[in-house]
Amino acid sequence: MTKTRIVALLSVLALLAALPLSVALAQSPPFLVFGTAMLDGEQAAEGTTVTAMIGEAEAGSGMVNAEGSYSMEIEGDAGGMLTFQLSVMGEDGEAMPYTAMTADGADAMVMAKGEIANVNLVAYSGEAPDPTPTPVPTKTADQLRAELKGDRGAKGAKGDKGDPGPMGEMGPAGADGMDGADGSDGADGMDGADGADGARGPAGADGSDGSDGAVGPAGPKGDTGAAGPAGAPGDMGPAGAEGASGGGGLAIVALIIAIVGVVAAGGAFIAGRQGS
Repeated sequence: MTKTRIVALLSVLALLAALPLSVALAQSPPFLVFGTAMLDGEQAAEGTTVTAMIGEAEAGSGMVNAEGSYSMEIEGDAGGMLTFQLSVMGEDGEAMPYTAMTADGADAMVMAKGEIANVNLVAYSGEAPDPTPTPVPTKTADQLRAELKGDRGAKGAKGDKGDPGPMGEMGPAGADGMDGADGSDGADGMDGADGADGARGPAGADGSDGSDGAVGPAGPKGDTGAAGPAGAPGDMGPAGAEGASGGGGLAIVALIIAIVGVVAAGGAFIAGRQGS
């Protein structure tokens, strides 16, 4: 047998042992008594102690309030004989007990467990006069319980935590909550791969003519062209003035030079037309 089973068995036995006592206590409620307290024909002072006795043992007690009333719970065996005392604090600080009787002159009454009784008490510090019966007022059970309700007791110690109960059914889903605030921007992602080349676009319009470039340097001199045919002889010029005597030879030389010049000029003109 494991340790856990032994502990569980002992717990069950303890509960079974305590059950008769709890049942007995539940079946033995106290005797509830309330009423007024009179001392020497006057309302007992507030704070006067009212004590119930069974033989020499105290069975219950209560305090007189400002209205001269008291209430108390009496414990004891059913059928026991109850007697009452009123105790007043003397000037020397000692309690002075006085034997009390019921308002109808009875010195004692029978203990009745679970019952509620209105018992008006009368006590005298000297010789008691002849008792005068006082009728006991009739009250409802609710009135009696209201009058007998005492002050709230002190809060008891916190009990042990009980075992968790079975899981209940799942409730309906709650309404959607409000949208949260926008989060901060994330870090830039990595560059993607280059895309494929697009289709070739149409040809653009012809651009305007550019401005004329600067004049280039002169080219090298070309080869001398072939000599053209001799031109037709020109008209003869007017005769020159008659030279001085002995100058005829120079005139001939000048004439030859002039003819050569005309021929050269004509050849250059022809060569220029052929080159263009």
